[in-house]
Amino acid sequence: ELDAISPTRPIWVLAYAPHHVYTNSAMLAFLNIGEASVLYGLGRDDDGRLNGRFSEVQAVQVALAAARTELGRPQTAIEGLRMLGDVARNAGVTTTADMAFGYTHFDQEWQTHDAVVNQASFPLRMLLVPIESHLHRAHGEQALDALIALRERSNEKMRFHGVKFI
Repeated sequence: ELDAISPTRPIWVLAYAPHHVYTNSAMLAFLNIGEASVLYGLGRDDDGRLNGRFSEVQAVQVALAAARTELGRPQTAIEGLRMLGDVARNAGVTTTADMAFGYTHFDQEWQTHDAVVNQASFPLRMLLVPIESHLHRAHGEQALDALIALRERSNEKMRFHGVKFI
């Protein structure tokens, strides 16, 4: 279906949950994924041919490798959060969650969320759920202290809630 949009320009779609990414054939080629590729979570049709689907952690990391830099840019994140707010408002949603807080960088993500979500015009409350493995990678033995410090930043519009284990 994505090949119908463009057979030459690489396209990927991150699903509602980042456990699934969908690509067109041009993105498969860009990622150097071919019919002989073996990767847990790499989607194939019943006949064994690649279908552009990437499911779960290992495959999604490969699919998003080319986009990770762009997704981590503060301006991209700001625009994405604002778009999320618009979509939520139009759908009547008042609370959502970032289930992968700290995926790229805890302080940078906090600054981005703080700049957008805490604006009076932003229509959502957000639960921020840090990823346990990233807490440990960033803070080592001080991970629990870092989590407590994050929770102390909670306010009426943004609240740290739980920890995500993968």
